Parts: sequence; structure tokens; C-alpha cells
Amino acid sequence: MDKSKVNLVIDALMFLCVMAIAGIGLLIKYVLLPGKETAAVYGRKVDLFLFGMDRHAWGTIHLIIAFVFLGLLTLHVVLHWNMIVSIYCR
Repeated sequence: MDKSKVNLVIDALMFLCVMAIAGIGLLIKYVLLPGKETAAVYGRKVDLFLFGMDRHAWGTIHLIIAFVFLGLLTLHVVLHWNMIVSIYCR
């Protein structure tokens, strides 16, 4: 596979990671409320789950996807290093 196809795959994976990070972040913030906010909204403490996972499990997935994104970002910078150096040398 040539460099442009590898770059396209990496960029697509980075895009999917960013969308997943944003989606899970919004899910944690607005759907799977923390304990105090759950009591305020529902009048009592309830446990909120989505697909069998609570807020903390989704937070772990959020963190893992963020680490994958950082790895892809590092690979992206390595593949574009010559271009970065040539731009800053001007």
C-alpha cells in the first residue's frame, strides 16, 4: 500500500476516534448523569445504564479510544514529518 492510502486510512480512523470520543463524552455528560444530578432529576438515586454499561464503563471506553487517537496522531505526525520540517524551514 502506498503512503497516500495509508494516510487516508489513518485519517479516517482518526476521524472515527474523534467522533466516538465526542459522542461518548456527550453521552456521559447529558444521558448518564452523575449521582447528585440523578437525584435532582429523578427525585431519588437511580442507576443509569446504556447497553448494560454504567457511566464509569463508558468513561473507560472514552479513555481507551482517546489513547488510540493519540497513537494514530503520533503516527500521522511521523508520516508527515518531512512536510512539517520543510514548512518550518521556510
